Amino acid sequence: DGLPQFQGTIEYNDGSPRNLTCVHIAFWGPRQTQCSGCDRAGDGNWGFAPIGESAPADTTVEIYVVNCPTSGVPPGGQNSDFVNLTPLSPSWFHKVNGKELCTDIAFVSED
Repeated sequence: DGLPQFQGTIEYNDGSPRNLTCVHIAFWGPRQTQCSGCDRAGDGNWGFAPIGESAPADTTVEIYVVNCPTSGVPPGGQNSDFVNLTPLSPSWFHKVNGKELCTDIAFVSED
């Protein structure tokens, strides 16, 4: 039961959490940008539940690090008016097949 959800972390090379790094989720086009450590997610943490009750069969989700907008990310995430979604990390892909929880999706900072 529940919604399709995606949760992960941004870490420095030494494994310590990194806050205020933006992560974007895309499916059927751009969807939402969140920042790590924002919205009381906890240090280095981010999460998405953007699909609703269930995704159509074989919906592929892509998650990757992006530049944060100069105006910052509003509470709850940015859902439109995306400026630069050039990936700054390798992408994480997953084919959603119902209500599931994907956790431990980690991105490591190069600096």
